[in-house]
Amino acid sequence: MLKKEIQIKLRRDQKSRLDQECAKINEWKEKRKFKELFDQIKSLQSKKFSTKNICINDVIGQALTDEVLKRWNSYGTHLFGYPNKKETKDAYKVAQQDVEPKPLTSEVEQ
Repeated sequence: MLKKEIQIKLRRDQKSRLDQECAKINEWKEKRKFKELFDQIKSLQSKKFSTKNICINDVIGQALTDEVLKRWNSYGTHLFGYPNKKETKDAYKVAQQDVEPKPLTSEVEQ
């Protein structure tokens, strides 16, 4: 529960800081001090974004390094229920057989 309260307080503090920054920007705009205005905007934009390093884990939970593509393949196979290639080829053949016959020339002319 303490962690949640800290997160709420941090969000509130970040919001108040951002509100203060925006108030400064509005103030510089009203005073027509454009150098300070653009410097303030640039200071807000200069925050660098960094991604988290998230590892892909195998079924057991161990981190994968070299076998990432194999894991994605097994995940997709499990997710979409394609246990092997033979079954997918058979399903494709059945789907092709269910297609309507080509129209006759007389039907097209009509």
